[in-house]
Amino acid sequence: IHVHPDGRAVYVANRNDRTVDYNGQQVWAGGDNTFAVFAINPATGEPTLIQNADTHTIHVRTFAFDPSGCMMVAGSIEDINVRDGDKVVKAPATLSVSKVGADGKLVATGKLADGIAADDGVGLHFIGTRLHRIVASEPRAKAWRVRKSGTRAVETPLKAHKLGAR
Repeated sequence: IHVHPDGRAVYVANRNDRTVDYNGQQVWAGGDNTFAVFAINPATGEPTLIQNADTHTIHVRTFAFDPSGCMMVAGSIEDINVRDGDKVVKAPATLSVSKVGADGKLVATGKLADGIAADDGVGLHFIGTRLHRIVASEPRAKAWRVRKSGTRAVETPLKAHKLGAR
């Protein structure tokens, strides 16, 4: 759950990665992978559902707004098999980008290029555009370099330095 930087809306990720058997393979069973967008009444604080927006991925793990509040980036963390007619194909973990309208509604703009993904509890320190250091406050928190390879996302683990460790 995140509040828009200007407080006008609240966003909730609905995620579903339930699988069922299909010809001996576990495939995504379908279900709700959306963002519920609620406008916030400035006088009362009462939320009103204004949109159910597609996440353009399966099982969003995290999402965030850019500092201006004009863009939201969402990330899923696991590949999952899906049915494509009679075939089973892999839907890769990915990042998706949405513009945020003046009313708080989301407008999908597409998928992100190669980059870096991180768990909650991980900080990425950049100097300019170069990744300088990765720190983690949680023992199991991790980061990955993510790149596209055909239709798949390939994740390469990156070393995270534990905060307080020498």
